[in-house]
Amino acid sequence: MTSYLRNLSPDAQVGLLFVIVFGLLALGTALVFTLSLKDPKVGGRYSPDLLDVRRLLANSWVMVGVFWVAWVMGETAATVLFAVVAFFTLREFITLSPTRRGDHRSMILAFFIVLPIQ
Repeated sequence: MTSYLRNLSPDAQVGLLFVIVFGLLALGTALVFTLSLKDPKVGGRYSPDLLDVRRLLANSWVMVGVFWVAWVMGETAATVLFAVVAFFTLREFITLSPTRRGDHRSMILAFFIVLPIQ
């Protein structure tokens, strides 16, 4: 099996990865749909756990769809998308980290000068 995967081109490997991910998401969606049919609605609402899983699944579909569109658009679009996602992820991490007022100059330098140069 591993020799088969190694012999595939990089595009075929990524395509196979997307097929697997889309398959798992479709399986998860079918499972959640089945559970929502069995879940008794209390006051016209599903249980909070089922709502959380449904939201997570919907967000997963959106994320995979965006990455698939970037991959289909080509190497440059995928690279730009990953750079933007990495930038916003690092920005969110810094937002959640405890910082002092004296750290702001070095963070501005890191975000807007060092990272784009890299």
